[in-house]
Amino acid sequence: MIFIPVSSARGQQYQFRHYGVSDGLAHSIVTSIYQDRKRYIWFSTREGLSSFDGYSFVYFGERDGLEQQLVNAVTEDKQGRIWVATNGASVALFLDGGQIKSASKFKTFSIVNHERAGDAKPENAVNRVLCDSRNNLWALTDGGLFRASLSDPDLKFEAVKTNPSSESSAAALEDTRGRLWFGYGKEVLEVREGRLINHDPGEWRSSRIIDGKTIEIKKGDLVIVPCGTPHRRSTANKDFTMILIKIYAEPLKKRT
Repeated sequence: MIFIPVSSARGQQYQFRHYGVSDGLAHSIVTSIYQDRKRYIWFSTREGLSSFDGYSFVYFGERDGLEQQLVNAVTEDKQGRIWVATNGASVALFLDGGQIKSASKFKTFSIVNHERAGDAKPENAVNRVLCDSRNNLWALTDGGLFRASLSDPDLKFEAVKTNPSSESSAAALEDTRGRLWFGYGKEVLEVREGRLINHDPGEWRSSRIIDGKTIEIKKGDLVIVPCGTPHRRSTANKDFTMILIKIYAEPLKKRT
């Protein structure tokens, strides 16, 4: 179930409305929430994907071409295209407005790890997806971290780091300076100017580094929420600064 603020009084108090399966939400367990540039809200769930325009939900599942019902995350690229991370069927592109003449509303792009033969299931269990400012799509999976150029119509992924961790890898974002950050099990990975930097977990006052959200409180402070408990670390000697999501409290415009 979810709660969404629907109105405010002088910017002080919010009224919350509860939405559930009876309202059209795909499943009562929501794995992630994303708001796109059109201000539609996308809910990833265990039984498909739901979009919400502030008035009603639209459901997407296997009948729409989504090859895996368990959806972990959604993101958007610079062209406004929606990308979906599935838990076993890799990455899917939402074909909004009939981009391809097909009954399917999604096109799936598989991840192939050429460095490892055999079962490709870990690579295609995608926990998070990120479209960066350099027009790349990043996929954080059970089998490692992969990258593809969005200018490639075939979207061929290359391996960036492929030593899977036993811990969950489920955080990915780009900060205000164009640096990329990934929660890779117990590790914090940074991609700066094309270089992969592995930060020692011992720096972070927590044995389980990123398992959820990372947000910017103020410049120079990195806040990590690892299992419901926030950890704040001053970074006066390092120039960490991060931002994750912007939430709009005002009503959305009804879809046409």
